[in-house]
Amino acid sequence: MSTRYLIVDDEPLALTRLDRLIRELEPGARIVRAGDGEEALSALEKDGPFEACFLDVEMPGIGGFEVARRWPTSARTTALIFCTAYPQYAVEAFKVAAVDYLVKPVDAERLRQTLARTTRVRDAGDAGPTLLLKVGDKMVPLPWRDIVCMRASHKLTEVITLDREYLTDRSLDQLEGELPAGEFCRCHRSAIVNVRHVLSVKGSSGDTTVQLKRGQEAPVSRRCRKELLERTRLER
Repeated sequence: MSTRYLIVDDEPLALTRLDRLIRELEPGARIVRAGDGEEALSALEKDGPFEACFLDVEMPGIGGFEVARRWPTSARTTALIFCTAYPQYAVEAFKVAAVDYLVKPVDAERLRQTLARTTRVRDAGDAGPTLLLKVGDKMVPLPWRDIVCMRASHKLTEVITLDREYLTDRSLDQLEGELPAGEFCRCHRSAIVNVRHVLSVKGSSGDTTVQLKRGQEAPVSRRCRKELLERTRLER
């Protein structure tokens, strides 16, 4: 069965360009277009569910966030992706459970990443909460479950996910405040790990490392060693 997408924008050229990019990445995709929020709600109700809805923010009449607030129950499995020329709405977008936030003009590689993320969300059955990470001049949403670890790297922080690495100028202390304590452990002053991705904890109490998925590892302080072992239910 071909994948179905709904794309919503009041600018015909933007609709045409996004339609073309999606078809280039997924030649068999079926795409429904909507020119405003009213048409989007109608399509979601009558023609859904879709794999994803690419939704503009500022449109005449009903804007993108109003569409999100009035999202039909019948479209609950449709992933919401904002696609707009305005980068300042990213935080608000993730508060309404958007899977991704694209800033126009969207390039093919960025769109490919979005389509891949949408597929992972569908397969997992739930997007889960996300951490919004500023990388360079872009805002990147990272599902918590995909983050393997975070490590201090000089004046930057290295964020390792299941499929790639990011560098951000945000500190570990700043990032720690936005993560759920039940899923993450500050195992060292220079590292935070996702406990679901821990494979083993090795070494003596004075020289311990945690082995993680993707071949990653991080140091473990003497104070945190016992807590990490208990939370991951691992043997020494």
